[in-house]
Amino acid sequence: MQPNLTNLLPENRLRALARGYVFRVVVVASVLLTLLGIVHALLLFPSYIYLHQKVRAHTAELADLNARAVATDQGAIEARIGAIEASAKQLTLGAKQPPASGAVRAVLAAPRAGIKITAVTYTPSPAKGIHRMTLAGVASTRDTLRTYVQTLSALPFIKAAELPISAYAKETAIDFTITLSGTFTP
Repeated sequence: MQPNLTNLLPENRLRALARGYVFRVVVVASVLLTLLGIVHALLLFPSYIYLHQKVRAHTAELADLNARAVATDQGAIEARIGAIEASAKQLTLGAKQPPASGAVRAVLAAPRAGIKITAVTYTPSPAKGIHRMTLAGVASTRDTLRTYVQTLSALPFIKAAELPISAYAKETAIDFTITLSGTFTP
């Protein structure tokens, strides 16, 4: 065979032959692409069904969680309302009691020569109207401590001033704790 072949067909026949080849290639490619699309759709269909079921399950779970959250929120809201009502009740009771600052100011206004107060504790009593205050400190001598306790007992808004007898055991630099009870309204 010779390496140099000559085509003796006319030019229009050559173009028609080339168009026929191109047309056949396009038809075969489109058939292959169509078959590929159909196979792809068939293989994706189970995935679509699976994902659709998952979405449905998650939607049902979300609705269930929302229902639980509403029920839980209702309980939490009721608990908060109860706490707020208790707080409001305590505030109304506190409004009827003398303020702690006024009570401390009234007790500390008593003369206390030779007495050093180191701690003050005030405990209101809403039921009885008799409140308690504890004073802790150091007295220079027994006499100054006794005088201070008598001064506190003489105040009109103090019902009782209690000092343990053991506080008089030392002669100087006496640590003491006095418990006062009364209305503390000067």
